[in-house]
Amino acid sequence: MTNNEILEKLEAIRSATVIGAKDVLTMDECVVYTGYSKTELYSKTSKREIPHYKRGNFLYFVKSELNDWLTAHPIPTKSEIGKQADTYTAINN
Repeated sequence: MTNNEILEKLEAIRSATVIGAKDVLTMDECVVYTGYSKTELYSKTSKREIPHYKRGNFLYFVKSELNDWLTAHPIPTKSEIGKQADTYTAINN
């Protein structure tokens, strides 16, 4: 492993630690936190698809709002779908 690779890994760990301690994230921190690219995030903010705040020329994101947004549309498990099917069948027969 080269020195640059080691430094990059250390910076990633430091960034993750700093992000974990913050409630409000910058654009760059939001990229790391969500895994979306800057381009995707700018597109989502301009379409008002993601909760954000603007102060001057800077965009900010509240981590709790990002968590709510990221988990807003869960995919049901097979078990949950089976229970829904059983309920529907019991009601409609």
